[in-house]
Amino acid sequence: MLFISKKVSYQPLLDFLSERGVQVLDRPMISFTSEPFSCPKPDDYDIVFFSSPRSVDYFLSQCSVSKGKLIASIGRVTSEKLQKRNIPVNFEGVNSGNPDEVSRTFSHFTEGRKVLFPQSNRSNRTMQGSLIEEQVLDLITYQTNLDSFKLHDNPDIIILTSPSNAEAFLLENSISDDQKVIAWGKTTERFLITEQIKVWNTLEHSSFEELTETLRSILS
Repeated sequence: MLFISKKVSYQPLLDFLSERGVQVLDRPMISFTSEPFSCPKPDDYDIVFFSSPRSVDYFLSQCSVSKGKLIASIGRVTSEKLQKRNIPVNFEGVNSGNPDEVSRTFSHFTEGRKVLFPQSNRSNRTMQGSLIEEQVLDLITYQTNLDSFKLHDNPDIIILTSPSNAEAFLLENSISDDQKVIAWGKTTERFLITEQIKVWNTLEHSSFEELTETLRSILS
């Protein structure tokens, strides 16, 4: 059995697991709700950094991007969400699975300009880590809620897709040494290590394509 804390719609992965006879439970352990907020004034920022597709949806449900502002995203999936709204992306993180690396690259892109960060109340604020305080404008646009539940069966492979999902998983479930744990990026890996969980593999690009290849190495 394989558990992943994210809904899977990537057909090549589903086909591969079906061929191997692997039962899949794909269920998030977190949910999201809107947070009341006021749209910032155009003069308050120069760049908007979107850290997830959700940050795009919640921010743009209430605010528009002012003309002349630069748009940045954590990676390809978030960029695609913006492009579907006809919003061009000026900066895209190359390796979203390693946000520290993206943060360093992004800091050079900003050239000291002020950055607006629409984000969750549980954001790890990794992008802000490479900027000075005067460059950062945080804006909480949505809440991340922990929706933990107890698994009836013990999965052979556990894929945890964010620190919040990992935290929620551990509220009701334990992980043994004979279970293979895959972290969806470095931030999730760091959280699991602090919880003394052995991480078998960490996805560098945090994509279903990469996950599929990783699982082929385990199950082939």
